[in-house]
Amino acid sequence: MQSEEERTFNEAMNEWAAKQSFLHNSKNRLIHPDPSLPLPFRLLGYGLRLAFFGAIFFLAGLFLLKKYVGSKGFADMMSEKIGALIDAESYEGSRYRWKGARASTKLFSAQGSEQAFFKELEATGIAFEMPKNLLFNKTWDLEKLEVGQLDVTLRVGQATGLSAAAPAAERAPLTAGFGINPDLERLRFAHLQVKEAAFRWGVTKTNQGSVTGSGLVVTPPEAEAGAWTLDFAGGRLRQNWWRDLQIDSLRVEVGDGRIAFKDSALRLGSGTGSLRGDITLGAIPDVSLQLNLQEVPVTSLIPAEFGTYLAGTANASIGIEGSPNTRAGFGSRSIVEFANEGTLLNIPAFEAISRLLDTIRFRVLPLTGGTVTFETGERRWNVSKVDIQCGNFAQLRGAFTVSEADRKRPVAPISALAPASPPSSATVSELERWEFSGELSLGIDEATFPRLSQPEAAQFFTSDGRGTSWIAITIDGTVDELTNDLADQIIAAANKLE
Repeated sequence: MQSEEERTFNEAMNEWAAKQSFLHNSKNRLIHPDPSLPLPFRLLGYGLRLAFFGAIFFLAGLFLLKKYVGSKGFADMMSEKIGALIDAESYEGSRYRWKGARASTKLFSAQGSEQAFFKELEATGIAFEMPKNLLFNKTWDLEKLEVGQLDVTLRVGQATGLSAAAPAAERAPLTAGFGINPDLERLRFAHLQVKEAAFRWGVTKTNQGSVTGSGLVVTPPEAEAGAWTLDFAGGRLRQNWWRDLQIDSLRVEVGDGRIAFKDSALRLGSGTGSLRGDITLGAIPDVSLQLNLQEVPVTSLIPAEFGTYLAGTANASIGIEGSPNTRAGFGSRSIVEFANEGTLLNIPAFEAISRLLDTIRFRVLPLTGGTVTFETGERRWNVSKVDIQCGNFAQLRGAFTVSEADRKRPVAPISALAPASPPSSATVSELERWEFSGELSLGIDEATFPRLSQPEAAQFFTSDGRGTSWIAITIDGTVDELTNDLADQIIAAANKLE
């Protein structure tokens, strides 16, 4: 018979053995289900265990991946790849942030190389949906790319034209980390959406232009050989002296070596317009565009300095040709049509004629019909034809050129064709930049103004024998050099009649 001490020892050893067995089975159960369970339950146990450990590894990997996406290494890699894609000479990008399914970065800026289409580029607020399981693939297939603001200064090239582009320099191998190494040349996306885009080109007055403040959606071609589509909405289009040409909508297609301007709806003041045509791409792009405007302010069609002479609205058909990469820049041929909505004013010679003929009609001369045809080129306007009906009592005809002066001139008396006092929008010094050469002829109905038969008026007017008397007004020189003699002589003659 066992003593009480022997029984106590045996119980202690049994208890210890039971505990060891429990611990062993518990450790074993972390990997293996209870062997006493039926086979289906054991298989289910294995599946749950695999799912649990897989989730742990996935979460740990996701944490490390997000940390890498937000690192300087990832930002540098993406900046380098984007820079290589767009032929940037230098570039800089901020770090990325991954929140939910979206990755975003605050800024990417670049300076273009000689082969790039741009001189400077800055994009802010870049965001896209992370490609998830495609993140580690060479080809990223994104639904949408978003950019808050995009500001691009297009490359101008040499002043007299661009030489043939040299082959791009061989680049060092691009670096990557964490297994992420996309080939952005194979990047695919449904569309690129820019909240506010700005494109600028040209450095001289003959080729400067811009599109600013416009929303932009870029859609890639469906086929490899197709055209990219750029849809602009809102913003302003400016070129040379055209100001505030507002964009309601503008569709541009880029492909096959050309840019095609398709559907458009534009506004200029209270008028409307449309733009169509092509730009053939190359070292020296060839521009051929047609801008049609209806009932637009006359002052929007001319340099601001001359806005004091004209008022009202007109229709215009403007052909634009040239290249932004040449010194001559863009040239245009315009036909401006007046129809009861224009006036010619602030012309001292005409005010003197009003006094001579004892009328106020020539102080603000109505432009009720006819056209003005002019061409623009390098620092020059050629008004080749003026043929305007001024109510039922006068006609205005002639031709002249306006060119930008090469030198500054001292301020002198305002001319017979300049306003009696400088307008607020154009100072004398601004007007001095232009040189005039040509002649205008004003024809006046003899039956309406009997004073034309007086000797004091006849010395200035010549009758054509068909009921109209004409006066020739020669214009030559800069504004301050144009003579006041004609206006002074007419006023002197008018004084004799009073």
